[in-house]
Amino acid sequence: MGVRPERQVLLCVQDEKGQPLADAQFAASSASMGGGSTLTDPLGRLFRVVKARGVIEGVVTKQGKEPAHISLKATDDLELKVVLRDK
Repeated sequence: MGVRPERQVLLCVQDEKGQPLADAQFAASSASMGGGSTLTDPLGRLFRVVKARGVIEGVVTKQGKEPAHISLKATDDLELKVVLRDK
C-alpha cells in the first residue's frame, strides 16, 4: 500500500446559530486544490480534493454574510467547520 496522492476535504458551512448554509460559495486560491464542488449543498456541505501535503486555501462567501478565509495544510483528510457571520 502506498500513500494516497490526494486528501479529501469536507467544509461544513454554518451561520452563527449553527444552522447549515446552503449555496455558500468556495473560491479556491491555491494551486494544490483539485476538483470538487464550489457551492454548499442543503446541509451546508462542500467536498473538495487537495494534493497530499498541499494547502487548502480560499474564501467562503454568501450574500449577507462576512467572508471566511481558509488556509490549512492537508496532511490528512479534513473536516472543517466554517462559520459565516452576519454583515
